[in-house]
Amino acid sequence: MLILAACSMIPEFFILLGYGMLASTASHWATQERYAVMAERIAGTLVTGAGIMVALVGLTQNRPSCVAAPRRTKVLSSSPRLAGTILRKS
Repeated sequence: MLILAACSMIPEFFILLGYGMLASTASHWATQERYAVMAERIAGTLVTGAGIMVALVGLTQNRPSCVAAPRRTKVLSSSPRLAGTILRKS
């Protein structure tokens, strides 16, 4: 059990160390104005694109997404009492 713990903790330490170093570098970039403006433009473009996608999906649907269209599949009954009758499944 100790070997299993060591085999999972050692690689995880180096992975998290790399994330910390990356975050440190990113925080230095974020304080510079030109990178902050670029990040805000990218974020604004993504949010605008998501809004356009939501609007387009809403225009192409005939009914609200919470209301399902009724399904009518015809299935012949296997019961001897209902032999020959057609049941509706929804």
